[in-house]
Amino acid sequence: MECLGINPHDGTVYEGRMNCGFRTQPPPLLLPIEFVGLPSESKWNDPVEGYAHTIFREDSFDSVTRIRRGRVFVLYDGVQKRQWTVHDPARNDLPGVVIGTGTAKETSVLFYGRALLSALRDSEKWCVRPVVALGSESFLTLWTVLTVESSVHGTPILTLKAQRSFGTLPDLDPSRVPDEIRTALTQALEKVEDSAHRLGAEAVIDRCRDALSVVFGHACGDRGTDLMRAIDKSRTDQREEVRHWAGRIVARLHSRVKPNEQEKRGTPRVTEDDAQLALSCLGVALRDLGYAKAD
Repeated sequence: MECLGINPHDGTVYEGRMNCGFRTQPPPLLLPIEFVGLPSESKWNDPVEGYAHTIFREDSFDSVTRIRRGRVFVLYDGVQKRQWTVHDPARNDLPGVVIGTGTAKETSVLFYGRALLSALRDSEKWCVRPVVALGSESFLTLWTVLTVESSVHGTPILTLKAQRSFGTLPDLDPSRVPDEIRTALTQALEKVEDSAHRLGAEAVIDRCRDALSVVFGHACGDRGTDLMRAIDKSRTDQREEVRHWAGRIVARLHSRVKPNEQEKRGTPRVTEDDAQLALSCLGVALRDLGYAKAD
C-alpha cells in the first residue's frame, strides 16, 4: 500500500510503503481536499498539528486546460505522529536502523495511507459528476471529478477539472444601493460568493435567487413576494429590461432545483453550467440596476 509521511516540523514529505519511505525531491504539492456531499473516509474531524486529515497529492497540472491529476491520502487512525523508517540522505542527524542487509533512518511523521474512494465507484452511474474542494479557508477552489483510475499499485488516481473562475460577480457599490436593502443585499451576495467557492450547483442557484429576490422585492415594494411575481410587478410601463430577463432565467433555473418540478416537467438536473449562468445573470442584473461598481 502506498503511504505518505509529513514531518510537521520542517514540512519534509516522504513516500513509500508501510515498511519504508523515501524523501521526495522536489517536494510535491499537497492540498487539503473535501468531497462535497460525500462522507469522509477519515476518522479525524480536525487538522492534526496544522495538517488536514485528507490531502490531495498533485502529480500533474495543466494550466491551459485547468486539469490536474493526483492521489488522495487519509491520515491513519490511532496515535499521530508515528515512527517511520525512511531513506533521507539530507538528514544525517536522524538515528540509523538496520533493514535486512542495509541501513536506513527513522523519523517521526504524520502518517497517511491511500484513500480507497469507495464512494466514487461505479462512475458510469453518476447522475452528476462529483465535486471536490481543494485548499482551506478562506482560499478554496472547486473541481469536478472527470475520471477515477486505479494504478498498478491499486491506488485510485483522480483527474480533476477546474469549475468556476472566481471574480464572477461585480463589486457592489454600496453608495448606489438603496438604504432599505443595502445590508440584506450585501449579506445575500456574501452567501452567493461562499456557495460559489464551496457548494454544488443547486446551492449556487438558490443563493442567486435569494439575492435577486432582495433586489426585485424592493423594486416592487414587497420583499415577501415570489421572485417571478416581483419581476412582473417591478416593470415600468410594462417594459422588459435586461435585468428582468436575467431575473427570469434564475427563477426558471431555481424551479429546476426542485425534484418535484424535475419529475413534473421532465427537466434535467441542474449542472455546473447552469450555476455559472445563474451567477452571470445575477451580475447582469446588478450592473443593469447600477448597483455594481464600474469596471
